[in-house]
Amino acid sequence: MRTAVLVTRDGRLAERLRRLLDARLELVLADSLGQALERGAAFPVDLVLVDFDSGLVDPDILANIRARRAESLVVALLSPGTPGEPAAPGAEGCDLVVPTDVPDAILRTAVEQAVHFQRLAQEVGSLRRERTRLEPSPAPVPVNGGAAGSLGTVLKEMGKLLAAHFDLERIIDFFLDAITELVRPGRAALLLEDHDHRYRVRGRRGLDAAVADHLRLDPAEGLPAWFRRHARPAVRVELERQPEWLEATRELAALGGEVAVPLWVQAKLVGVLALGPRVTGQPYVGEDLERLFTLASQVAVAVEDISLFNTVRAQHSFIEQVLAHLQSGAITLDAGGRVTLFNRRAEEILSLPRADVLGRDLRALPSPLGDILFDTFRGGPELRLQEVTLPRRPTGLEVSTSRILGPTGVPAGAVMIFDDPAPRHLLQRERQATQTLDLLNRVLLRLTDEIKNPLVSIYTFLELLPERYDDPEFRERFFSVVGRDTKHLISLVDKLIILAGEREYKLDFCDVRELLDGALADFALRLERPRTSQEASLFLLEVPDRTDRLTAVLSAPPAELLVKADRDQLGKAFGYLVRFLLHRIEPDGRVAINVLPDPDDARTVRLSILGKPAELTSADRERLFSPLAIASERLLDVGPSVSQKIIEAHGGSLTVSGAEQEIRFIVMLPRATP
Repeated sequence: MRTAVLVTRDGRLAERLRRLLDARLELVLADSLGQALERGAAFPVDLVLVDFDSGLVDPDILANIRARRAESLVVALLSPGTPGEPAAPGAEGCDLVVPTDVPDAILRTAVEQAVHFQRLAQEVGSLRRERTRLEPSPAPVPVNGGAAGSLGTVLKEMGKLLAAHFDLERIIDFFLDAITELVRPGRAALLLEDHDHRYRVRGRRGLDAAVADHLRLDPAEGLPAWFRRHARPAVRVELERQPEWLEATRELAALGGEVAVPLWVQAKLVGVLALGPRVTGQPYVGEDLERLFTLASQVAVAVEDISLFNTVRAQHSFIEQVLAHLQSGAITLDAGGRVTLFNRRAEEILSLPRADVLGRDLRALPSPLGDILFDTFRGGPELRLQEVTLPRRPTGLEVSTSRILGPTGVPAGAVMIFDDPAPRHLLQRERQATQTLDLLNRVLLRLTDEIKNPLVSIYTFLELLPERYDDPEFRERFFSVVGRDTKHLISLVDKLIILAGEREYKLDFCDVRELLDGALADFALRLERPRTSQEASLFLLEVPDRTDRLTAVLSAPPAELLVKADRDQLGKAFGYLVRFLLHRIEPDGRVAINVLPDPDDARTVRLSILGKPAELTSADRERLFSPLAIASERLLDVGPSVSQKIIEAHGGSLTVSGAEQEIRFIVMLPRATP
């Protein structure tokens, strides 16, 4: 533990140094050099930092500090003046001058170097004193006067510890009173481990409050390190003979102590007891140190028990608050089969007062909750969100149970968490109804647009027909546009009829190749090469609203692939899939259709319809076969969902796959034999 006194009235400078030197040394503030001299007399000071810019420098007091605190380094903090001007009065008498306008890293390094230099100077002084010591200190003469009376008083004071229960402050007072009665020290301080694992003063007798408030012992240095190395009391005379324990000597001197006794509990250092010189001036002998060590060990057990008790109580309070505010019901059972927890939410869900359940056995719980909890405790299955129905309750409960094991692995209890799912289900149904209504509204809006556009076109041509009937070009255009729009309306209505309800299919034996030829014929401008038994068919396709022409290739084995299906409806299903691909293929793309028996099952016909290059996002793939997906599509197309419904009605299946820049439909149909 290193200590520095800062003489300044500049709050910003003090805050800066405290931030830079945190965890490196304790910083004590002083408003003047006189106050610094007083505080330096109470405990060891490594550095005296003097702010020369505050106008607090008195050369006489500064010289007095140098004379009375020769082991302390005096560091002058001042802002750099104009070149050529004399330095601040008194700065020449300081050991080190540090400008205040330097960066934080340089300022921190300068102070740390000063501390290091001061420590080296102390070690050198300690070695010199040890060298000049000609002979060991004379053995102390034990004094036993009044020992019986002191021990009796000590036993009385220690007996009060049993009545203090878990009051740490009372135990500290009783312990220090007992120690004072036993060895009569001039000063006494008890340091206990804090939340930051450093040791601070929790009880004192005759120790300055300023020292007690600022003193902290690092667990890896000084006295704690000594105790972990030697596991016995530390005597100041012995420490001074060992330069490597200079830090422990300084800490003991800061506490005004002659001896320090560890408080051990199972190899854990709980605290440190520091005792100053006896009021009689007599030294501590071996018998005194043995008694102190024994008493300190007993008190260490009490301190550790109180710490554990407070920790457990805090955790218990925390868990109780969590369970009390939990939005699910919670019930816990102990090893004796009694209810130990029944939170507020459980009281609301079960409509049972806590007083009628808490502390009673499982029969106080409504059936079958008690049986389920007891079955889990006895080793039965643990439930996870299982719905349980209670008598005289319209809705069930979602119940989860778990068994609690003790340190030895023996069941120590069980816990049940349950909730009423009715409000959540109601909210979910309302949310789904709202979403469905919103989707239906958007679908109807898109349907209205898709139906309105062809009707407007047809109506416009019908209005112009009487005036321009004699125009051959108009009549040709009329038949083309009206026929295309009428066909579009019929196709749209036909799709919606298939989606809206069930229909009867006229089943017959059909060749899959003929159905595909018919589906492609609706788009084909020219059959480039007729299909024979050995060759594939090549089609040039024209797509509405596109200026380019696409290519379609149909590959099929020479043998017939018969399926039992409605020729008209299954052909429409194939056509819908091809039409969907044509609207998503990029310019100069192509469609490849391959039909063959399934290699894994000869009784199944496998049809692959591939379009590339084409883009279909993963989100579109997931909702491709949902009729409601048309609400967010750029082009109204329920073709894939209609095709899926028709194919599944024929006992087959339809899936979508494909690599990057590909869309591939896979159709599986049962093969038929006439």
